[in-house]
Amino acid sequence: MISGRAAGTDGTPNGRVTTAMARRAADRAEDGAETPPGRPDWLTSSARTWWGLAVAFVLPVVFALVLMPFRDTVEGAVFGLLMLVPTTLAAAIGGPVPAAVAVVVGSTAHNLMFTQPYMTLRVADTTDVTGLVVHIVVAVVVSLVVVREQRAARRAETREEAAARVRLLEEVDRVRTAILGAVSHDLRTPLAAIAAAGSELQASDVAFSDDDRAVLAATITEQARRLDRTVANLLDAGRLEAGQVDVQSEAVDVRDLVEECLAGVPDATTHRVTVEVQPGTPPLWVDPVLIESALRNLVDNALRHSPPDHPVEVSAFPAGGGVALTVRDHGPGLPPTDDDHLFDAFQTRRDGGIGLGLAICAGFVAAHGGSIDVVTGPDGSCFELVLPAVPEPDE
Repeated sequence: MISGRAAGTDGTPNGRVTTAMARRAADRAEDGAETPPGRPDWLTSSARTWWGLAVAFVLPVVFALVLMPFRDTVEGAVFGLLMLVPTTLAAAIGGPVPAAVAVVVGSTAHNLMFTQPYMTLRVADTTDVTGLVVHIVVAVVVSLVVVREQRAARRAETREEAAARVRLLEEVDRVRTAILGAVSHDLRTPLAAIAAAGSELQASDVAFSDDDRAVLAATITEQARRLDRTVANLLDAGRLEAGQVDVQSEAVDVRDLVEECLAGVPDATTHRVTVEVQPGTPPLWVDPVLIESALRNLVDNALRHSPPDHPVEVSAFPAGGGVALTVRDHGPGLPPTDDDHLFDAFQTRRDGGIGLGLAICAGFVAAHGGSIDVVTGPDGSCFELVLPAVPEPDE
């Protein structure tokens, strides 16, 4: 049996190869997100760039017009500091190109409207020249800092997205590896038994008695049924995963449903399974095909874990506005380590299984709006399904 990680056809562990491929793919995605082909890494959105340019052209002029009535009473340095606001906003929105435009427009507006002589590019006072130069330098520095922080934030966000993709790919790899384990164990084991029994029957140099032939034929039949159950479970798990479960509810008698279910379980003989339906239990309002499949998985699990001399007990009784179906075995119980992921598919169990049956059972019950629970101990486990009953007619 292969569990946890399946071996590839070239002898390389599939899990390790796929995880490495996932990390390389995420690295490529991260690089591509930071530097899109054919353009600089800061030009990540043309819309943001255009918005930044609009701010760079319009906001410095608006600021200048609003502040112009106070230019004779307030120091020019104050206006220089206030004109840094449009530059910072343009850099934050659009990046370095809008920031550079905002520096030019803001410096020009500062010179024209707040430096004497007004409305000319000449500067009469050396102090004003110094103030203008300081304004330009500070504006450039602020723009560079804002752009640098933006780039760092984008890279951090991209790395987080890449890490999330790696985690997703690793989860896909885990499920894929578990499926390969299922194919290796749950499919190949019955196939090997069928092939071995068939080879024995075909052997020309061995004379088998009728009893021996009956045993080999029974082995083939039993393993073929096991193989059929595994394939059906894999198909059902795929339907649940794809959200393609179509519930066709109808009124179903509880005893008829249980008997139909037991008819499909080879070991569910009268001395191995007891059925008790409490009087007054209403009919179920369920899809009989789906619930039979769910109940069959529970009964099959119970039979495999119960001693031959201890019957599996199936019972039904009213529960609130619905019907409770219980399946009790007398096996060793569930280990505590299985509790958290008991109804998750593709989880390696103590017995080597991968939990398809319980996951399908939980999925089909949930599709009906019902619930499933389990109580376990050293004397066995009891699974309880609560399903909807036939609605009472409106009075």
